[in-house]
Amino acid sequence: MAGARRSDGRLLTRLWWLLGAVVVAALAWRLLAHRAERGGRRREHAVILHLGLGPPSPDAAAARARVEGLTAALRRAVAATRCGEVEPPLGEGDRTVISLYGPDANALLEAVLPVLGVHELTPDSYAIARHGEPGAPEERKSLG
Repeated sequence: MAGARRSDGRLLTRLWWLLGAVVVAALAWRLLAHRAERGGRRREHAVILHLGLGPPSPDAAAARARVEGLTAALRRAVAATRCGEVEPPLGEGDRTVISLYGPDANALLEAVLPVLGVHELTPDSYAIARHGEPGAPEERKSLG
């Protein structure tokens, strides 16, 4: 009977260790899943800039250089405030669309408005601030 108690005690100890390992694994899984979810939300909000640069550039190379210069300035402003990231511009000539993503559309807009203020934009330039994933509420702000 003494031998039975010892083996039962070892079995019980092993079961407790197994239960503890399962609990620790579940907690680790939950923590990693939460971090991945939170990381995915970092880019949820967006600011989409629809820009016309004035006055018109004399050629395509000059227009491309202006857009690249503006994009670089936007990247510096967003990096300085650590509020998101800037995607490469889309468009041709002096018309371009630049998308910015981050956890807060208002912070993105605040970071880039001073940069846009020093560039001459056409009256039809505007920004769309989307507060969440695609389909979330949007605000349109005139920039021209």
